[in-house]
Amino acid sequence: MTAPPDYFTEITGGPAPASTKWLHAADNTRLRAAQWNGSRGTVWVFQGRTEYLEKYGPTIERLTRAGWSVVAHDWRGQGLSDRPAKDPFMGDVRHFSDYQRDVDCLLADPDFAVLPKPWVLLAHSMGGSIGLKMLAQSEAFNRAVFSAPMWDLPRPGVFNPLAETGLRLAISLGFGQRYFVGGGPRNHTLTQPFALNLLTSDRENYDWLIHHLKTHPELGLGGPSMRWVRAALRQAKHLRRLDPPSLPILTLLGTRELVVATEAIKQHSARQPNARLVEISGARHEILIETPERQAQAWEEIDGFLADL
Repeated sequence: MTAPPDYFTEITGGPAPASTKWLHAADNTRLRAAQWNGSRGTVWVFQGRTEYLEKYGPTIERLTRAGWSVVAHDWRGQGLSDRPAKDPFMGDVRHFSDYQRDVDCLLADPDFAVLPKPWVLLAHSMGGSIGLKMLAQSEAFNRAVFSAPMWDLPRPGVFNPLAETGLRLAISLGFGQRYFVGGGPRNHTLTQPFALNLLTSDRENYDWLIHHLKTHPELGLGGPSMRWVRAALRQAKHLRRLDPPSLPILTLLGTRELVVATEAIKQHSARQPNARLVEISGARHEILIETPERQAQAWEEIDGFLADL
């Protein structure tokens, strides 16, 4: 029998899971997953790129204290899930449909499928891209909360039409599994001083992230590959063609967001019939690990949005 995966409770700032387990996607990619038990309903956490279960300790603490069950997992290529053999610190997929295999595996798991309803999606950054597509294909969820969803990459800048042409050319020449411009194997929190970081304006939380990666470097992930970037751009185009989901949606966006495309978030929110977009003044990309005041504002919105469930 395969031993359950590790979970490093000592660094999380949150509760230990009721159980951890290995899941196997359709292509046999092994995924680390965990659940926390409650009776009010179930929140499914879709992480962003470079993230891992332990980073959501405080978020899970807040949810379980409110009575929710929680399901969370590491996407393929990050956390303790299977990584590319060529370079385990490179964020790399050929297509975003690879992540959809992870979602299918998660929803089909017999232990998770019986968790209490209603079901709520809580998706951050890259998880928001995967989650929005999932909602177009599944009616299992009752509400969705998006935090700085990656519904496109920032434009203009490095993602202008000329750069995209160069990206396609580089991949056609066999450089798809090379780091995208400026990337490398080290996680950005280990290379960017606090004053230059794009994630949070809370110094204590930024140091907390650094502590994670120094204590457990196996959780770290560096920059994306060329083909990951192309896949993300293709996913953004696909999302624009989808019919917007009709379930109630709350989207949180920081006014100092620079990691994902803010205009795409506003455009998608305007198209969604039952959506509300809330901008958190001064917040950067990681709204749920921002300053205490900004976190309080975000959770007030989330709690109010889920109150009648």
